[in-house]
Formats: sequence, C-alpha cells, structure tokens
Amino acid sequence: MRPELYRKIRIGLGQWTYDDERAYRIIESDDSGEWLADEKKYEAVRKLEIFPLKMSYFQNDPQVLYKDGKQDKGRVVPMLNKMAVFPLFKF
Repeated sequence: MRPELYRKIRIGLGQWTYDDERAYRIIESDDSGEWLADEKKYEAVRKLEIFPLKMSYFQNDPQVLYKDGKQDKGRVVPMLNKMAVFPLFKF
C-alpha cells in the first residue's frame, strides 16, 4: 500500500495524530535520507507507529457445479476474505 493511502485510511479511522502527520511529512519530503542524520527529525520519525491494517470483506461467490462433464447446478457460496495490508515507505 502506498503511504498516502495508508495515511488517508488511518485518518478515516481516527488513528492519525499530529505527531504522525509530522513524521509522515519528514519521510515523504526528504528523498535523500538526510533526516536520519538530524536528531530531532529522527526522533520524530521513530515515534511514528506503522502497523499493518487488517481488512476483511464478505461476498457471495457464485459457483457452477459439473456432473459428467456437463453443467449441472449452480450454487452461491458465502465467502469471508481476510487480509493484512502493509504500508511501504521509502526507507
């Protein structure tokens, strides 16, 4: 997942703080990695808690059954999908 989408989801969930926003801006604006050498910026980024988001969704999955090589019946199978979505930052 891109960092921008991760940020939007966490904002939507009400889990994004001012400190998270500050650390996010430091990481995303500095392509050279100079923030690693700056103690204040490094401490701000170090406090950023980045964790996988757990996503799940429910759907009805239509399946076709075959008998002796011919289409016999169809059925709908309820399906619950669960996954973890990980953010990928530059560093």
